[in-house]
Amino acid sequence: MLKQKRLTVLSMAVMLALLAAAIMPMSALADDGVPPVDVPAAEEVVPPVVEEVVPAVEEVVPVVEEVVPVVEEVVPVVEEVVPAVEEVVPAVEEPQTVSEVLDEVPAGTEVVVLDEAGEALPLASADAAEAILVSDPMWCPIGDTPGDIDCTSGYNNVKDLIGGISGYSGAGTIYFTSTYTPHADEITAGFVEINSSSFALLTALTLQGGWNGLTLGSFALSGNTTFTLPVQVSWGANNVTINNITVSNVNNVANNALTVNSTGDVALNNEQTMH
Repeated sequence: MLKQKRLTVLSMAVMLALLAAAIMPMSALADDGVPPVDVPAAEEVVPPVVEEVVPAVEEVVPVVEEVVPVVEEVVPVVEEVVPAVEEVVPAVEEPQTVSEVLDEVPAGTEVVVLDEAGEALPLASADAAEAILVSDPMWCPIGDTPGDIDCTSGYNNVKDLIGGISGYSGAGTIYFTSTYTPHADEITAGFVEINSSSFALLTALTLQGGWNGLTLGSFALSGNTTFTLPVQVSWGANNVTINNITVSNVNNVANNALTVNSTGDVALNNEQTMH
């Protein structure tokens, strides 16, 4: 018990001392010397780092442009030369006069010209002159007969006739008198050729033999026309009709007596071949 009181009194004394010290501050006596001043430590001066600037040297690489020469393709100008086509105008034969025709008749031969009724015509008349002066062959449009205005003139042979129908067109008939006299070129070639290759406007063709050689009212057909050379007809895609034609005494083994080349219809009427 006594020990506890002593501990209590001691604790109170310590507390009072602490309280008194807090209430009543005590003065402190300083030394006469100047307190030392803290001098900051000298910083080591580090010299700035000087970077050596090396100028960049750009390597200049020369640009070499490849010069490609421009080659101009020279296209030759080809001028199309169109051959000049000369229009061949068949020569027009001057018709013979009646007196010239009669002069060719053998002496002592009696010449009588008949009209369509079989009556004799005066030799000095125009009708007689027209009937006498027609030669063969002659081309006429279908439906016309020799002497009509749309027919060609009379020619001495097929070669001359073919050269004279270039300006005609359509279907037509070639009339022949009783005996055909060939052209010299036809004799050399060895055949008579009737060809439409140069006449695009001509269509169907009829070869008509047996013409009496007269025109208009005196025109008539009788018998056959005789050829002494092979006959070759080439008429494209058009129809061909052959009437009253005889091919005789043909000994040319290189050619048939009668040949027709056409993709159209071909008709033969009273056609004869005699060797």
